[in-house]
Amino acid sequence: GEPAELVVGQHEGEAVVAVRGQGPPLLISALARRAVAVRAPDLPGALPLSGTSETPLLLADAQGALLALPPNFEAEVTTSHPSVLQGEVVRTPEGETLIKLKAAQEGCAALNVSVRLPAEAVPRPREGEESREEGGARLLTDMALVCSSPGVLVSGAQPLVLQPGARV
Repeated sequence: GEPAELVVGQHEGEAVVAVRGQGPPLLISALARRAVAVRAPDLPGALPLSGTSETPLLLADAQGALLALPPNFEAEVTTSHPSVLQGEVVRTPEGETLIKLKAAQEGCAALNVSVRLPAEAVPRPREGEESREEGGARLLTDMALVCSSPGVLVSGAQPLVLQPGARV
């Protein structure tokens, strides 16, 4: 069938959207929530040398609920030491946004993730208030420290839990 686009307005809330086509209408229950933070919940703190990682890049609302990153929101990843850690934002054909990292050399680097919300996603100031956003857009950012070292990273994102006195 034909692709459909869902456009969300300025206000938060719940709505039912009817998509009409050749068959019966498709009813979709939708929630609109304002993003207040950017999150990469599975970002590793360490990578083995030459290791790579792909982590979903998401937004979060004021209650901490995770939101998908829409394709019209600009995302960028920078690192303090690109010779140590290389990063990029990748959008998959399925619509997922990922942070792709590669440990290029031994050391640590600060990773900065930023998402620029388009002007239509930023609430308009009330009468008499001034906008604090430049050009109507708003920037959400987060930082993390990622280190790389030679050797093998066994535990992944979660630490390896062992019984005291165990031999592994």
